[in-house]
Amino acid sequence: MKKKAILTALLGAIALTGCANNNDTKQASERNDSLEGFNRTMWKFNYNVLDRYVLEPVAKGWNNYVPKPISSGLAGIANNLDEPVSFINRLIEGEPKKAFVHFNRFWINTVFGLGGFIDFASASKELRVDNQRGFGETLGSYGVDAGTYIVLPIYNATTPRQLTGAVVDAAYMYPFWQWVGGPWALVKYGVQAVDTSCEKYQ
Repeated sequence: MKKKAILTALLGAIALTGCANNNDTKQASERNDSLEGFNRTMWKFNYNVLDRYVLEPVAKGWNNYVPKPISSGLAGIANNLDEPVSFINRLIEGEPKKAFVHFNRFWINTVFGLGGFIDFASASKELRVDNQRGFGETLGSYGVDAGTYIVLPIYNATTPRQLTGAVVDAAYMYPFWQWVGGPWALVKYGVQAVDTSCEKYQ
């Protein structure tokens, strides 16, 4: 059971690294595309197979049949679970003020926002954030190079730094997924993946 929880959390976290930091992958592709042949093959697979036959139909169905308040609320719950990860990463960066923005967002939305279904915290300008903070970005803040640009099946463009960050972020969440059950990790990351795809296919 423990191994299953680790695996599902890790796969889910890695599955989002392709859309977690577009600037990271863009900069890496401009500097270092040593795997160009492989990347082109994977891009064609993702675009012609995965996007066309999986992501696009699911995203369009989600947009057409799930009421916006429900889809936004579910995405909010999933995103709320990223706040503790951002809190830890901001502390590692030596930014306690920004870290406690994530900490306060998490407890406020968990307690008063039905686990994040309603984003009460953003009613305060001081508690609004543009995005979460992954360990990959934390490594970048310390000057760790993004590495070569790589396109992989399912989660598209990424870098070694992002992949490393995804593993560490998943490790942060391991006790939680062990407690609630590993499959819920796939539900969380699945909702986030669909929500991201919905923006593309609106």
